Amino acid sequence: MPELTPTQTQAPPTRRDDPGDDPLAHLHKMSTTAGLGTTEYVAINTPAIFALIFGLASVLAVVDNILLIVPAVGIVCAILALKQIAGSNGTQTGRGLAIIGMLLSLGFGGYVLVNQLTEASRTRADREEIAKLVDGFSGDVIGGNLSAAYAKFSPRFTARVSPADFERVFSARREYSFAGKLQSINSASLFHFQTDPASGARVAASRISFNYANVPQPDVQDALFRKVDGQWRIEDLPDLFPTQQQQQQQQQQQQQAAQQQ
Repeated sequence: MPELTPTQTQAPPTRRDDPGDDPLAHLHKMSTTAGLGTTEYVAINTPAIFALIFGLASVLAVVDNILLIVPAVGIVCAILALKQIAGSNGTQTGRGLAIIGMLLSLGFGGYVLVNQLTEASRTRADREEIAKLVDGFSGDVIGGNLSAAYAKFSPRFTARVSPADFERVFSARREYSFAGKLQSINSASLFHFQTDPASGARVAASRISFNYANVPQPDVQDALFRKVDGQWRIEDLPDLFPTQQQQQQQQQQQQQAAQQQ
């Protein structure tokens, strides 16, 4: 068997984990966190998004007072979002969205609430003025000063009803043979206020009751009121002073009832 020369001597097998022959071993070793960002992921807080949405939708509260629930929900979402963001240790964002949503909700909701409070105060004052008007009207009628009572009506009424017709109706109203003397005229507590679209004047619909000595139940009549030059006036008592159109309708109804009988 021939002998092997030193150059032909078989080299020992190399180990796979020997860095001397591993081509990748010469590369610079990279960190296990290479390629990852140095900051953690920051999420947008969900309630903050809803706070902004409800804040924008709070404008609907101007359309109808019942929609005040929208800005209320927006404020709750904003408060919840701010608390969650503050306790997230920097993992959540959206503070600006929550603040904007809260400001919008407070703005629209506050505007509606202020208008409601103003209207409530205005309505309360108008009720008190109308009650004083009816009280004065009652004193004039019962005292027989029908000219002063007539002066408490609006120009629209006095243009349609003459002083003579007014005195004729209320002279009879002061005393009925079956009901006795008129004791008082009172205004109801329920009023329906609105603005006349034609003139822009504030008007009110209610009822007044005529109380007689011999009748336990009052005679309740519809009543309309109008604010003229800053003062409330009686606009009409439609059942006592019907218009010509109403009189014609009443006559037609009476004729139809007679024919049916």
